[in-house]
Amino acid sequence: MIRIVAFLVLSLGLVLASPGAAPAQIRLDLRDVDLRSFIQLVSEQTGRNFLVDPEIQGQVSVYAPVSVTPAAMYEIFLNVLEMNGLT
Repeated sequence: MIRIVAFLVLSLGLVLASPGAAPAQIRLDLRDVDLRSFIQLVSEQTGRNFLVDPEIQGQVSVYAPVSVTPAAMYEIFLNVLEMNGLT
């Protein structure tokens, strides 16, 4: 009897266990943000390192109507760099 109860408890634990943590979601609603601050935000959210030229300056506005994953944020970042002639 104890084995049956233990089996049921373990089985229930497997059924209720989540399949894994969902990827982090990032909300982007940035208006006239300093480019250096944007680079730092992308670095923090994606876990990537960037070397920033001391001459880099300017402001960017980025809006995503839905939350994005860190991978999507990185793609947005690359587009921002390209649009500003920084690639």
